[in-house]
Amino acid sequence: MLDISNASRIFESGCGPGLLIPTILLNKTLNCEYISTDLSEKMVESSKLRVLNFLTFPNGQQENDSEILFKQISWRAEVANAEDLSQFSTDYFDIYYGGFIFHLVLNPMTALKEAYRILKPGGKIGFSIWGRKEIADNYTILRTTAAEVGYVFPKSHDAFHLGSDKAELKQFLENLGFKNILLWYQNTAANRFTAEQIIEGQNPSMIELLQKDQDLYKQLLKKLDEKIQHKLNVLNEPLMQDCLLVIAQK
Repeated sequence: MLDISNASRIFESGCGPGLLIPTILLNKTLNCEYISTDLSEKMVESSKLRVLNFLTFPNGQQENDSEILFKQISWRAEVANAEDLSQFSTDYFDIYYGGFIFHLVLNPMTALKEAYRILKPGGKIGFSIWGRKEIADNYTILRTTAAEVGYVFPKSHDAFHLGSDKAELKQFLENLGFKNILLWYQNTAANRFTAEQIIEGQNPSMIELLQKDQDLYKQLLKKLDEKIQHKLNVLNEPLMQDCLLVIAQK
């Protein structure tokens, strides 16, 4: 629902391994400046690799200098903190994408303020966050199972809080100055059928924590697979993910 065909500058926060990047590259104009960012250097490098694998080259020959290639398609990826985008100018971008980022940062309201700041007047933001916890076992099954086998996680904020109350979020966005706000829940089946697929979707620091104790990790994989297979083959239901999707204009 975000038309980027006439955008001159696009910003992406929390790009992760770059899953959204090929779609945006296909739909933006060649000269439209597109910047993908993530707090993790590993994710930034993964996104660069994804773009290289996505592009096709005459006679199968790839440009030796990837940065030159990225410049040719007006795209770059860099490390950035969604809560402090001071390296980017105010009123600069036409579009701000935030895929599953605001519910993960320590101060989501600060991150949303930064998003508003760097958008041009009339610019649009589109973001997704975790929605309703009770119908989103794709998001909850890992931590629940890990706790059952003995993992202890550092205390953190509730990642579902931001998406649990549409009216409250809408009011905050209006207070920032956003208008023409659309918010809707979307519940879909998750394309994950094994414990390994669940693990692959985590950020690098979480994976590192889980794999630190290999004996415990093996227990986790076994119990996680048992739960997934029970839901698929006994309950005959897929894992579900629930998102709150938001589009607004500055």
